[in-house]
Amino acid sequence: MSIFPEVAKGNQLQEGIETQKVADVIINQLKLWGVKRIYGVIGDAIFGLMEGLSRQNDLEWIGVKHESVAAMMASAEAKLTGRIGVCAAQMGPGLTNLMTGLGDAYLDRVPVLAISGQAPTPKIGTAYKQYIDQQGLVQAITGFSRIVVHPNAVVDTLTQAMFTAMEQAIPVHLSIPSDLWTLPCGTQPREPIRIINQIAGQSQLQQAANLMLKAKRPLILAGNRANHACDAIRKLADRWGCGIVVSYGAKGIIPDSHPYLLGGLGEGGNPFASDLCKQADVVLAIGTSWWPEYHVPKNAQVIHIEERISAIGEVIPSQVGIVGNIAEIIQALTEGMTDYRSNPAAN
Repeated sequence: MSIFPEVAKGNQLQEGIETQKVADVIINQLKLWGVKRIYGVIGDAIFGLMEGLSRQNDLEWIGVKHESVAAMMASAEAKLTGRIGVCAAQMGPGLTNLMTGLGDAYLDRVPVLAISGQAPTPKIGTAYKQYIDQQGLVQAITGFSRIVVHPNAVVDTLTQAMFTAMEQAIPVHLSIPSDLWTLPCGTQPREPIRIINQIAGQSQLQQAANLMLKAKRPLILAGNRANHACDAIRKLADRWGCGIVVSYGAKGIIPDSHPYLLGGLGEGGNPFASDLCKQADVVLAIGTSWWPEYHVPKNAQVIHIEERISAIGEVIPSQVGIVGNIAEIIQALTEGMTDYRSNPAAN
């Protein structure tokens, strides 16, 4: 039984507005934001979501045997496509099982939306079966977590969650009480917020180019957020004559056959890459916040390229930070290297 009977009746009676159930509004907004599928395990607290999915054919449900797999698959989709990955789970143990996959997305900085069922609204905060404080549980590995406690709040909350996930490249979470899914919603789905992604200013590019032109032992460190700029990275490496090392999450974005690929750092990487990295005098760190201890060159000048300013200097100490479209920035730097002559001794 809902605690909002007057609101539900009022939403149904609004003239000129076609009301939909909360589940339908959530599904339609996910589709507007480019979501193609939801990974998850069915439980009674999300039966309303499953009913909504059964009424349409565009958003696909991918059922798995364990929620940790669902979150991992959502994280992998976000890494491969750049779009937000979505997973859903039952309240209580369903959400706790999502934690490993959400942690993976958090550490690799990719956008994932986790939707979990919750106790019906009259039972929130009680000893109701499988009730836990979901926001307290996930706060360490999400950038945003809210519980929706009113059907008309779902669009505002979902919009804020999805924008946070995309803008900050971080997992986010929503709790939906089980009695809200089927209530009429008096608000309409909202289209994504359009952010103009401008290329870095000329002064930033010139400062970076000046460092690169002086390099004798240059190196590129590529991370998983550079996966959509792999062609541009290969062209820059050819022009600059530099080695390329990759983070664990970026393995495969540069073909193993590339002559300048040195592999990865750390115990699972190329055992010789660490010494070569420490000899570098200029490092171009692209789409990564990963730099394992004891592998960092002490005297190198570091240029850090990211699509979001929040990632600059997060882990890697940088002399120059450049924010913008990664592929466009690398292309601009490559074009500015026309007169560069590599150091034969470094090759």
